[in-house]
Amino acid sequence: MKPGQENNKQENLLGWFCSYTPVEIIRALGFKPYRILPPLGRAPQADGFFVGNLCPYVKVCLESALAGRLPGLLGVLLVPSCNAMIHLSNLWRDLKLPGPVWILDVPRSYNSLAVEYFSRRLKEVAYEVAAFYGRHLREEDLWETIEEERRHKELFKMLLEERAAGRIFLRGTQVLNLLEDGLKGGEISFDKGKMAAVPVGRPRLLLIGSLLPAPLLEIIEQAGAISSLEDACTGWRFLPGEAPRVTSPYTYLAHLYLSKPPCPRMVADKGRRRKYLQDLLSRYRIDGAIYHVMKFCDAGLMDWVLVKEELEMRGIPVLRVEGDYTGGSRGQWSTRVEAFLERLRRQVDKD
Repeated sequence: MKPGQENNKQENLLGWFCSYTPVEIIRALGFKPYRILPPLGRAPQADGFFVGNLCPYVKVCLESALAGRLPGLLGVLLVPSCNAMIHLSNLWRDLKLPGPVWILDVPRSYNSLAVEYFSRRLKEVAYEVAAFYGRHLREEDLWETIEEERRHKELFKMLLEERAAGRIFLRGTQVLNLLEDGLKGGEISFDKGKMAAVPVGRPRLLLIGSLLPAPLLEIIEQAGAISSLEDACTGWRFLPGEAPRVTSPYTYLAHLYLSKPPCPRMVADKGRRRKYLQDLLSRYRIDGAIYHVMKFCDAGLMDWVLVKEELEMRGIPVLRVEGDYTGGSRGQWSTRVEAFLERLRRQVDKD
C-alpha cells in the first residue's frame, strides 16, 4: 500500500467509473463516492494484461491501481458499459486490486422492461454491498440522499444551461474541474458574480466525446474559440433525466438514470440520442463542433456517424479528432483545430 492510502480508507471511499452509476446508493450506504478518473498518461504495466487495441482509458485505470496511485478504496462499483470494462472487472478481481468489485449491469435502452430490470439489479447490488460491510440501507435514507443529490445536480444543470445560452462564461477546463470535484465526492459550487464577462466575436463550439481531455479544451480556447457545451460523460451526460414519483426508490433511480442524456453505449436508444442532439442544436447557438473519439472506441465511432449526419443536415461544420488518453496528441490537435477554426471563421464572415 502506498503512503496515504490507509488514511484515505478512513474516508469510506467507494470507487465508480460510469456516469450510469447511481451514486445516491453509495452515499446512502455511508460511503463517499469516488469517480476513478486518472490523469492522462501511459500504462506500461497494464499493457501486459490487455490486447493492444483496447480502450486506453481502461488501461490507465488499471495502471493507476497497479501503481498504487488511487486512494484507499473500500470497493469498486463497476458498470460493464463496454467490452473493455468487462476485461477491467475481471482483472480487478484476479489481481486483487483495491476492494471487492460489484458489477452493475445497465440496460442499453429506456423502456418499461429496462426500468424493471435495472431497479431490481440496483436493489440487489445495494443489499450485496450493505451485507458485505455489515450495514443496513433503509429506503427512507435512500430517498433523503436522492433529494440531496437532485439539488446538487440541478445546480450543475443550471450552470451548464446558463453557459450554453451565453449568459455566463466558464472555460471548458473550469467546468471539468468543477465537475471532477463533485464526481470525487466534493460539492459543486461557484460564484456567478466572480465569473469573467462572456467574450464576443468568438466561434461557439459543441464538444462531443466520452471523456474530453483538458489539453484539447485548452487548445480550442487558446485558438480563440469558446467551448460552450460539452456532450460528454464529464459534461451534459452527467445531468439526471426525468423520473415519475414512485413508491420504490430503486425504481425512481432506474428511471432517473436510464432517461438521462444518452451516451453512445445506449445502442438501442439511437432515436432518443438523435432527439437529444436535435434539442441541443435547436436551443443553443452552435457555430461548429469537434468530436473527440477515444482510440479503439467502437461505440464512439458508431456514434460519430449519427452525430456527423445530424450536424451536416444543419450545415454545422464538424471536425473529428482522436485521442489515446496519454496527452501525446497535442501537436496534431493544435494543427487540426487551428485549421478548422480558420475555415469556420471564413464561413462565418462569408455568411
